Amino acid sequence: MDADDILNIVTFLGDEMTDEQAQRLMDQAKSCCSIADMERIKDAVGGPFYTLLSEFEGEMGGFHRY
Repeated sequence: MDADDILNIVTFLGDEMTDEQAQRLMDQAKSCCSIADMERIKDAVGGPFYTLLSEFEGEMGGFHRY
């Protein structure tokens, strides 16, 4: 699975996504997506997955490289 697959799933499910589905996708995104992919997905989505991405971004100190 790559960033495009994750984005397609999140877009398809939209706000109807359950918290469990969002968490499973977030786990997958953490293992396969680059910083640029995470930013691109965050800009394109809303709902529960956006919340998880925002929390992850905060934990990481923002999506940027030092």
